[in-house]
Amino acid sequence: MSLRTPFAVRPNRALLRESVLVTAVLGALALWRRVVRLVADSLVPMLDPLSTVAAFVAGGVAAGGLFVAGVALLVRAYAARRGVDAGFALPTREDLRPLALTAAVPVALVCVTALVGTATGVPYGSLTRTHYGPSPSLVPLLATVGVHVAVLVPGLALVCQGVVQGSLRRVFDGPRAVVATTLVGGFALTGGAGGLTAVPEAGKLAGAVVFVALLALTVHASERIAREDLRPLASVPVALFVPLAVGSGLTQIDSLAGGLFALTHLAVLGVAAYGYDRSDSLLVPAFAYLCLSLSNAAVVVAEGGSAPPF
Repeated sequence: MSLRTPFAVRPNRALLRESVLVTAVLGALALWRRVVRLVADSLVPMLDPLSTVAAFVAGGVAAGGLFVAGVALLVRAYAARRGVDAGFALPTREDLRPLALTAAVPVALVCVTALVGTATGVPYGSLTRTHYGPSPSLVPLLATVGVHVAVLVPGLALVCQGVVQGSLRRVFDGPRAVVATTLVGGFALTGGAGGLTAVPEAGKLAGAVVFVALLALTVHASERIAREDLRPLASVPVALFVPLAVGSGLTQIDSLAGGLFALTHLAVLGVAAYGYDRSDSLLVPAFAYLCLSLSNAAVVVAEGGSAPPF
């Protein structure tokens, strides 16, 4: 486990500093994703002569590769500039236990969620927002899943662990950094009913900016309040933001299966953060995201035969 970087300022101010920087990086990544989408749109006319599958693979590889390369360069530069351990190392033999955990938890939770969905009449595809058809051909299926996994898995590991957890480890010790990373990822890096995304959606990014502003207000107020017994009042704005954020997420859940689906993805974020804390290697959390993505796809394929549920 790597040594944590000490800081010589008050913990609240250190947390504010890291929150500002992480939010700025997430904003830059959102802009980069927009640029990549513009590039992908410009490739469409050149891919028209190809077959549907070939065009999808070529476009996905080009746009996805460009996106992941940009994320990797940004994370590497951020880590080098700030002295953050971004986890560009191979796992060792001691990391086999957390590696096994990152594989078992996603698969088990996806299976439980799928069984509950079947029992309550909620197709798993309605949760993942995907549909491959009643009898999908192998090549298009592998192409679709492969492109998705090739972009999502490294993107998530780089952003959630390389940026978010790497920065939070400068403020918190190992266990608290794992919890904080899980909460931040659960808020910023989930979309829809709980599926994971490497880059926050516009609404989530705006929420992160609001949180940073409230945290800045809290830090400023706590440093201006002379009476020690009144300083906890400065945390009221941030304390109110948390239940509001949780409540907004709960409003998107309309079934027991949907709740389990969101909980599964939050648990995977936690397991990935734990695996990274134990190993200091991005490959361990990436394995968690890979198992989750493949399990989701496998269940949707196994449930094939119903109409698109969204």
